[in-house]
Amino acid sequence: MMVFTDAMGPYKPSTMLDLHARNPMEVKYLFRTALDRATSLGVPVPHLETLVCQIEAFQRHHNLY
Repeated sequence: MMVFTDAMGPYKPSTMLDLHARNPMEVKYLFRTALDRATSLGVPVPHLETLVCQIEAFQRHHNLY
């Protein structure tokens, strides 16, 4: 699988494309679900929590929900 992505050259993930285009990001499915699961299991994921909070705040500020 990594062989294919190495051969792709420079690219931006869909979340970055959405951010730049001011489109709603798939935060719920890409990040929030993982954060909620980790929280329910008692696994600390402070970087993920910060990321989710920042993306959700950005979306609220720009009415992207």
